Amino acid sequence: MNEYKFKLVYGRFSGFEKKATELISEGLSEYLDYPLPVIDAKDVKDEDLKDFNVIVVGTEKNNRVLKSLLEKGIYEYNKTAEGYSIKVTKSVFNPDAQMIIISGADESGVVYGAVDFLSYYIPYAEN
Repeated sequence: MNEYKFKLVYGRFSGFEKKATELISEGLSEYLDYPLPVIDAKDVKDEDLKDFNVIVVGTEKNNRVLKSLLEKGIYEYNKTAEGYSIKVTKSVFNPDAQMIIISGADESGVVYGAVDFLSYYIPYAEN
């Protein structure tokens, strides 16, 4: 995976959402040859993401990028308590890049989504 450039965009860096962001960053560190840039969704503009594969993590309530993607119909929101959605798709910021969406219905859902992403998606992406 180290030939790709990734950025992680989080919604809130506290509580379980912070834990999910840290899990993903640490989990991907063994595959990347650079520190994963981690950016607050409040501080990022769409054009900042055009040259990267983007990982968007959080809840639509706390992450404006997730909310925007949801409004555009890019992914389906899991409303079940502790539920989550994971989607790997073409990036809306650059059609030549990928976008990974990990959206939780609540903070617990964000962590569960992060763990499942690392457990079930990353081993297959590595091959």
